[in-house]
Amino acid sequence: MEVLIYGDGEGVPEACGGMGVHHVSDISCSPSGIPFFNGIVEHARIHARHDVQCYLNCDILITEEIIKAIKLITFSRYLVVGQRIDLDEGVEIGASSEHWKEDVLRFVDKGKARLHEPTGMDYFIFPRGMWRGLPPLVIGRGGYDGALVTFCMRNKIPLINATLAIPVLHQFHDYRHMHGGEKSVFEGIDAQNNLLLHNIKHSIPNSADAQWLIQMDL
Repeated sequence: MEVLIYGDGEGVPEACGGMGVHHVSDISCSPSGIPFFNGIVEHARIHARHDVQCYLNCDILITEEIIKAIKLITFSRYLVVGQRIDLDEGVEIGASSEHWKEDVLRFVDKGKARLHEPTGMDYFIFPRGMWRGLPPLVIGRGGYDGALVTFCMRNKIPLINATLAIPVLHQFHDYRHMHGGEKSVFEGIDAQNNLLLHNIKHSIPNSADAQWLIQMDL
């Protein structure tokens, strides 16, 4: 497995050095300074070592089940998405813990962890070079996840829902660090452009619109 961290936020180079992962700071961004998904996947198409690639947000924790699920896919082109498990503020799970499943179930029982709605997608698995022709798309802003699903549906690329196969954990955060807060993330100019440039006017598709489903015993 190879890990590439994109963007030049505060503390990113130091964190990457400490984890021994590759940092890519020079990536195309919107005028507001947020990276384009297009620039990230184009860099990965050229420079990444593996043909199966995954983009995920930096607040997401994944487990080894992602590898098991990928091995089940036989399509030449595809997009894998799924729902995440939201962790409440103050909830901590060790990234390398062997007992993470028991930890998650314990937090669910206590009401401190829950499955997010299908509208929120935070990871995307796809083969190298699949995104040619994708209109400009700003990561982490309103509409960007639905725009990727829309692109696949319009281009007859199989959409696979792996909610029941790949547990992904979303660490709690708010938007106080953002100028304009949560509204700027989901309603700001980047979010508006994500919908406009992808000609999405209503009924944004999500993981529930997938034609295929992966299910494994966890």
